[in-house]
Amino acid sequence: MNKENKRLDRLDALLHALPFETMPMALSELDGYVTGLLACPETIPPSEWLPHVWGETGDAQFPDQKTAEKTIGAVMEHYNSVAGAMTRSLWCEPIYEVDPNSDEVLWKPWVDGFNRSLTPQHH
Repeated sequence: MNKENKRLDRLDALLHALPFETMPMALSELDGYVTGLLACPETIPPSEWLPHVWGETGDAQFPDQKTAEKTIGAVMEHYNSVAGAMTRSLWCEPIYEVDPNSDEVLWKPWVDGFNRSLTPQHH
């Protein structure tokens, strides 16, 4: 497993550890979301968009400071990784989920995340 896959697996696990009932973003949705944020003409500060990653309430309910730092760090690392990819070329490789039962590629979560980044809550 390469370094990038390890990083994404760690990020995925940290997102899955967030309270399910607040409906936090999964990896594919987060990927679409940060891509949309980065496509905006002006920079949107993390303080404005990070709460939306944690879910509808905006409260991640981290059990402790260490978990908070690790999760926020992993999300920001992904944001910077997507920013770097978009800077190198105008093409970025979306992260799609795959249905484990049918092997069908699920592109809708990525599109949902991208669309969420375009809503007026950030402006």
